[in-house]
Amino acid sequence: MPNCTCVQIKWKLFISMLAALTMLGWSQDDYQEGLAAYENKDYRQAINIWRPLAEQGHSEAQFNMGFMYAKGQGVSQDSEIAVNWYRKAAAQGHAKAQHNLGLALLKGRGTDIDMIGAVKWLQKAVDQGYAPAQYALGNLSAQGRAVAQDYTKAAALFRKAAEQGHPDAQYRLGISYADGYGIDKDPKKAETWLRRAAEQNHLGAIYALGLMKQKVKAKAGADDTESVASLIDAVRKAATVGYPKAQYNLAVAYLTGQGVPKDAVKGRQWLRKAAEQGFAEAQYDLAYLYQNGEGVDQDDEQALVWYLKAAEQGFARAQYNLGFMYANGCGLEEDEEAAFKWIHKAAEQGLADAQYAVSYAYTNGVGVSANQNTALEWLRKAAKQNHAEALFNMGNAYANGYGVANNEMRALRWYCKAAQAGHEGARKIINSSGSKIDCKMEGTTIPRQNSMEQDAIESQKEERK
Repeated sequence: MPNCTCVQIKWKLFISMLAALTMLGWSQDDYQEGLAAYENKDYRQAINIWRPLAEQGHSEAQFNMGFMYAKGQGVSQDSEIAVNWYRKAAAQGHAKAQHNLGLALLKGRGTDIDMIGAVKWLQKAVDQGYAPAQYALGNLSAQGRAVAQDYTKAAALFRKAAEQGHPDAQYRLGISYADGYGIDKDPKKAETWLRRAAEQNHLGAIYALGLMKQKVKAKAGADDTESVASLIDAVRKAATVGYPKAQYNLAVAYLTGQGVPKDAVKGRQWLRKAAEQGFAEAQYDLAYLYQNGEGVDQDDEQALVWYLKAAEQGFARAQYNLGFMYANGCGLEEDEEAAFKWIHKAAEQGLADAQYAVSYAYTNGVGVSANQNTALEWLRKAAKQNHAEALFNMGNAYANGYGVANNEMRALRWYCKAAQAGHEGARKIINSSGSKIDCKMEGTTIPRQNSMEQDAIESQKEERK
């Protein structure tokens, strides 16, 4: 029997909402008319109906406007306008808009990357129980991206979304149980959740279940050759049914000759299949092949197409390479500002090469106003990742007093780090420094009272000043 009291309350709520809509000049019939037009793929008509509703504050219409601008349905694709509409709907508590706004801020689509803002909006959607947001925030927690890495929290979020039937979350929860990430390892529960995802045609889950079967066979006594063959067979089956990760792995196998006879043609074919399905790593690799003419005719325009696709998904190396294509006018007109934008996105994700390039841009005013302090900040970030050129230039900074107080010993310590990282120029400087510093070129430490660790502490003090 239905709960009549509950039904009455819901009807009262619906009537009050309808009254509010009427007072604001909104017609629910208008919204439904727009929805009917959308379902009939008459996107222009849907836009024309929903726009005035959205401008009056109808949150669902605002979200739909954002979605259509993001997809280019009925209008020219425009990520910035999409984000503006998402913001309006999100501010009214629209969970889907909060989720999409969070992803836009996370990936820098139509707006600057804002990790703190991304987490804030995703959390708001999570608090409303929106499964895709639970899944997205779970991913960030698992990766330690924008939030502290926390496998336990990730598994809990995956579970919440999985229990709502979210196939990606079911897959990730299954993998968490299989690997024991944030949760006790449990092969049976792993298989249960993977099967639930597989029943929704989640290709990753189908692939994972196939691999689990092969591992069981391997434990049963199959030799290495048989195990590798079984693994390749599982990958091929998943690739054949359209799973992009399996297609990519099969491409790599053919391109490198791992587990199969080396076949560059088949490798490129599977790479393209994965790229066309939106797999960012495959898009990056395909772009790289076109950029360098490896196995294909060299084609900067095709390289740009595929770098852009991967870059828009937040793939840092693709963002970096795309930036340099803009910087050098490869396949398009030279554009220093666009170059800086993409390289900066990669730098924000921690790519050392990009951080060094951003430092160079701020030092020389390339695509951005010169700022020596900011240049030094980015140089330090790259140096902390053992980037040889960044280490060398930190030495130059201290040797010449660029943005820091001149300090010969500290300069030599940075040169030592650079030499250990393989920088020949730094090696020459160290060799000519005499007994001023004992730098073991092949080692990792400097046996001096003022150690590299102390230098790092001193550097941090400088940063805080």
